[in-house]
Amino acid sequence: MEKYLVWIIKLSISGLLITPLLVSPQTVFPFVVGKALWFRSLIIIATTSFLILKIKYQKDKPNISPVILLLIGLLIINLVSSVFGNSFTRSFWGTWQRMEGIITILYLILMIFVTSNIFNSLEEWKKIFQFNLIIGFFVTFISLCQFVGLPFRFLEFLPLTILYMPLGENYSALSNTIIDARINGTFSNPNFLSQYLSFIVFI
Repeated sequence: MEKYLVWIIKLSISGLLITPLLVSPQTVFPFVVGKALWFRSLIIIATTSFLILKIKYQKDKPNISPVILLLIGLLIINLVSSVFGNSFTRSFWGTWQRMEGIITILYLILMIFVTSNIFNSLEEWKKIFQFNLIIGFFVTFISLCQFVGLPFRFLEFLPLTILYMPLGENYSALSNTIIDARINGTFSNPNFLSQYLSFIVFI
């Protein structure tokens, strides 16, 4: 059971790297909501498995790094500012269009906490970066398909899938606005795509 829990945690953390590829065609803001739901679901699975592992098998105490403490400080500052802001609800939960808010900071803290306690060897981190590089190549390939107009929508029947919207096409989930004429891949936003690929380049 202990071994399975460790594998569940590692697979969940590794699955987070797939997030940039995913789109949810049947939800509002499918290029955002699907990614966020996938991301949060895997963090919940990983964190729950991690807690069971530590409590049931009485493993070593979790390591709380200075980075985690700094992020907790950031979380507290955001909570305080949200109380005095215009809308605590929006500050805490974010919006469907961005899926950010304090709740996302909390998920990120949990992700870093679990990851730093499970992946302990250099070889494991190398595999994580290699997998991330592969995902980056897929994102780049899909973006190039969008650029040349090569269809990549054969999986759109799935609730969570991989696709892009043709440039210049009307998109009802965005109030019938037209997809940006610049390459945006599975992000529907060229700025997000460029920021993501800038990290991949360094890997």
